[in-house]
Amino acid sequence: MSFPKVYRFQNLPGYESVISKGNSEMTYMGFGRILLKAGEALEYTVTGEEQAVVLQQGDFQVWAEYDGKMVTSPASHTP
Repeated sequence: MSFPKVYRFQNLPGYESVISKGNSEMTYMGFGRILLKAGEALEYTVTGEEQAVVLQQGDFQVWAEYDGKMVTSPASHTP
């Protein structure tokens, strides 16, 4: 019987890479977590991977540039 590998958060502030092509068989996708306190900001550049954002609490705003075009997307979530 084969068991899947378990990946654990280290609760690092800012961006934390959890699953990547460096520690798994996934080639074009990874899994990370962003922990920020109110008022903090993070600039993060992604190249060659798809990204999905799941907001668990609070408000955020994303700026994304693709193919020379800039997109801004506000979001909020109240549990």
